[in-house]
Amino acid sequence: MSVILNIETSSKNCSVCLSSKGNLVTSFDLEDEAYRHSEL
Repeated sequence: MSVILNIETSSKNCSVCLSSKGNLVTSFDLEDEAYRHSEL
């Protein structure tokens, strides 16, 4: 069984989730003004 870790950090939202066989297993979202590395 393969499990994929997905990480999205391009804006002030940081999203992390695990998926297996194309199905979402679990997810976590955090919004923080400090996370803005791709915004101008």
